[in-house]
Amino acid sequence: MSLPTALTAKDHERAYAYFNAGLFDGALPPCLITLGSGRFKGFFRANAFRHIQNHTHVDEIGMNPTAYTNLEDYLSTLVHEQVHLWQEHFGTPSRPPFHNREWANKMLEIGLKPSCAERGKSHRETGRKMDHAIVHGGPFELAFQDLLRTDFVVTYVHEPHPPRRAYESDEDEEKAQQQEEERKRKKRESKTRFTCPACHQNAWAKPEAKLACGECRQPLVSAQAHPNDAVENP
Repeated sequence: MSLPTALTAKDHERAYAYFNAGLFDGALPPCLITLGSGRFKGFFRANAFRHIQNHTHVDEIGMNPTAYTNLEDYLSTLVHEQVHLWQEHFGTPSRPPFHNREWANKMLEIGLKPSCAERGKSHRETGRKMDHAIVHGGPFELAFQDLLRTDFVVTYVHEPHPPRRAYESDEDEEKAQQQEEERKRKKRESKTRFTCPACHQNAWAKPEAKLACGECRQPLVSAQAHPNDAVENP
């Protein structure tokens, strides 16, 4: 039986290796991927861990499963941090946490458009606190679509409302809980992923919705449901 920790590590290592090969020509060295929570979506720290015997160091990429919204966004954060790792080994990084022009150019090269998350500076592609947008039809989006075709999933995702053990409770509480579970079920079932057959842009809507791509002017087609699509943002 595969253990949850081993499966989680395997999923993240598999994604790291896939994007390393497809977007970085396999040049990135191994790193230690950690999971945590907080305000961040992801972070990079150079030489963060030391081998206890041979004293070699490895970099850290930190991921925050509690910030999960959908699989594509989650994995784009992983690749965002891989760009930091690439710059650490093959470029000239600025003093953390600043994101310089070299970093921004590499992001654009692999299909992630950087944007400054500081107030009034969203138009900037460099800065201290940075986010990104996925470029439609760019290398990352195409690599992500190819990864999905390999039946990739993140096996364990964060549960914002963990099921509790059965405690003694009154009828009103049980009824309220049932209503909340029914609301969540309907919300999940109302979300269907639609994809443009030309540029692969995605949108989520009710199953019966009729959508068209604003760029290609082609009707979006409903894609086969992916297991990670149903996860709600906490």
